[in-house]
Amino acid sequence: MKTPRYIKEVKGWLYFQRAVPTRLALISPKKTFVEPLGLKEHLATEDQILDQRLEAQSKFDLYCKTLESVSVDAYTERQIDQLAEDVLRRNKVSQGQYAPHMVGPMLKLADDDLKDLPIQLGSSDHAMLAIPEYTDMFIQWQQKGELDAEGRLNRSLTVQEEAVIRAWEAVQKAQKRKPKTIRQLWSAYLEYREVDLTTREGKRCNSRFEKFMRFMPDVVVKEDTPDVIEMHLDELIDTEKTKGNKTNSIRRDLNEIVACFNWATTEYRLKWRPIRFKNLKKSPEKQKQVLSLDLQRVFLERALEAGTPDAAALLLMLQSGGMASEIARLRVDEDLYLTDSKLPYVALVGGDRSATKTEERPRFVPIVFGLDLIRKELPAAIAYLSTLKDPSNRLSNTLKKLLGSDDYTSHCLRHTFRINAQNKLINPMVTYTIGGWSGSDLNKVAVNYGSAGFGDSESLKILTQEQKKIFRELVELQSKISSSSDNVVKLRR
Repeated sequence: MKTPRYIKEVKGWLYFQRAVPTRLALISPKKTFVEPLGLKEHLATEDQILDQRLEAQSKFDLYCKTLESVSVDAYTERQIDQLAEDVLRRNKVSQGQYAPHMVGPMLKLADDDLKDLPIQLGSSDHAMLAIPEYTDMFIQWQQKGELDAEGRLNRSLTVQEEAVIRAWEAVQKAQKRKPKTIRQLWSAYLEYREVDLTTREGKRCNSRFEKFMRFMPDVVVKEDTPDVIEMHLDELIDTEKTKGNKTNSIRRDLNEIVACFNWATTEYRLKWRPIRFKNLKKSPEKQKQVLSLDLQRVFLERALEAGTPDAAALLLMLQSGGMASEIARLRVDEDLYLTDSKLPYVALVGGDRSATKTEERPRFVPIVFGLDLIRKELPAAIAYLSTLKDPSNRLSNTLKKLLGSDDYTSHCLRHTFRINAQNKLINPMVTYTIGGWSGSDLNKVAVNYGSAGFGDSESLKILTQEQKKIFRELVELQSKISSSSDNVVKLRR
């Protein structure tokens, strides 16, 4: 196997070796940066070498950055901590080595005059002996006159000085307890990621872990735990494939779990190799259901003819690319602007709890056909759908009856909206804005101004114009239906 660039073999061990750039050679104490990878050439896999090379490269970049700048502000907290870790490593000490509970009771001084006098050394005393750079740093400040009358430094710390101070503090601090079980690792990971388990996304994230834990016992964390984890990951994958679930969905469910374990490996210095689940061949994309233009015409005619609350809800779903649950959460008095507004629209903002799938999903939808039916029957639809656990089933059944086919569900109206916009070459920003897909910031801005105020905005005028282009054929059909109904003379008996 050919070793990657900058990787050298010395006596069977692999090292990262790279020359310090010429521009930094004069201020660098060494001409070549060398970092041991901790891997034996004949045992290391290509993935292991690449992973360690990446980490060594980041350390090289950090070393060069240290030489180029002395300002602490130029570094992240993690980078300064890495420099402090290097100070500890140079002095062959570790974090918490001289924490109060680790310090011995008595030491005797080596000075001949005091050799028989036992004294108690505190954590800070041990730390100064362990990190000589700390004492040297104070001596240099005194010699250069950089300390004021009260012994405080009269200038900002350099990044090297900050790293030495952190190393001196770290050697006195007890290390955080490592989680002992798989669930404790997961809890620590959620805290690190600041996952809110009360949100939709937080609940979904945790439910994926709970699914994994139905296969994985909550074992104590040990060196061989990665083998146990991967065995049960494989078991979960095989079970999900047997159920017919797509590999894309399986991979999505497992990515966060694998990320947790790999994060813990670095965070707690676990002697683990990287966790990986086995290769999953990408599933073929399932063709999304959409209504053809002819079926859309049939749908509009039959919906208007039916004149029911369900038909009104389906017409709104087509124009908004909406979900049944979004219709059920509408508030009749606050979200429907169908009567007084010059340009009728509906505010899909998640109801009283602002319960939307993503930040982009709250939106304002212009109504360009079926207005009379929507204005009349939508309130009744909202009242009934809001009582159902799964309103999509009812609306899907209604759609199947209107089309005379069992091949379509109400969700296909969302895909139909997007295909219509794509076929008319509508600006994607307009599509994202009306349909609530990621990619538009207009909805976030508009929601901040309130639903009522949107009715007089220039944005609504533009969206209405574009909406009429998206559904041009249905707008024309609506116009013909309205004209023909106006020309019908009702005869009295």
